[in-house]
Amino acid sequence: MPQGRETVKGEKEVRDSASAVDLVGESYWNREWAGRSLRRALDLRNYVHARFDSFFRRQLCGVAGDLLEIGCAGSLWLPYFHQRFGLRVFGIDYSPLGCRQAEEVLAAHGVAGTIWCRDIFAPNEDLRSRFQVVFSYGVAEHFSPPEALLARARDLCAPGGIVLTVIPNMTGLPGLVQRVVDRDVFHRHVPLNLSELGSAHRACGLTLREATPLGSFSWGVVKYPPRGLWPRTIRRLYKIGSLLAWRVFRITGWRPETAWFSPYFVCAAAVPCDLR
Repeated sequence: MPQGRETVKGEKEVRDSASAVDLVGESYWNREWAGRSLRRALDLRNYVHARFDSFFRRQLCGVAGDLLEIGCAGSLWLPYFHQRFGLRVFGIDYSPLGCRQAEEVLAAHGVAGTIWCRDIFAPNEDLRSRFQVVFSYGVAEHFSPPEALLARARDLCAPGGIVLTVIPNMTGLPGLVQRVVDRDVFHRHVPLNLSELGSAHRACGLTLREATPLGSFSWGVVKYPPRGLWPRTIRRLYKIGSLLAWRVFRITGWRPETAWFSPYFVCAAAVPCDLR
C-alpha cells in the first residue's frame, strides 16, 4: 500500500529564480482528472508502451535507488518502475485529485510509494539532490520556458543521477492533428523539436545521453474534444492507421521512429557529479 500523501501548505505562492509560466494550470488538470476513467496498468503488448519499455531498459539497467515522477497524477508509470526495475517510487503533483488517483493506482498494484501534493517550483529543500532518477511524462512542454521545469528536475536529482523526459511531438504530424482538432489544447504546449529538447537539457547543465523520437504512429497522443463529427472522424482514421501500422511493425520488425510521425520525443540526461 502507498505510504501516504504529504501536503505542504502555502508553498504554491513560493517560487524560486527558475520561475515559469504554467500554460495549463491546476484547475484545468483537476477538470481533466475528474472526467477520466482511471486506468490501472500499462499494457506492454501495446506497441508504444513496448517502445517505452525498451527505452527505459536501456537507460535504467543497473540503476538502483529512488525515482521521483514530476506530474504524477494517476500515474501508471510509478508501479511500472518499481515492478520492472525495483526502484523505490515517489511522485509530486499540484493537483489534489491527481495525487489521490496516483495513490489509488499504487494501491491497486500493491506498491508502496509516497505522493507529495506540492508545487514543483516551491523550494522543496527536503527533496533536493535526493533521487537517482527524476522522470516526467508530458509535463515540461506545458511550462514556458521548458528549461525552468528541467532545472527543477536537475535540482531534485542526485549527482550522477538520470533525468528522463517525455514530451508529445507537437512539431510533427501529432502536433498538426492536435492543432486541427483542438487549437486551444495545442496552444497549451510549447512545441519543441528533438534538437530543442536536447538543447534545453544541456542549457540546464545536464549531460545528454540520448534524445530520440519514440513510437512510430499513434492516435493516443492527441487530445480530442468530446464533441464534433470532424474530430471524431479524424480520431477514428488515425486510430485505424495506427493499429494497422503497429501490426506491420510487429510482423516485419521494422520500427521507423521519425521526427515527423513518432508520437513522442524522449530524452535521457545525466546530472554531472561536479555540478553542485
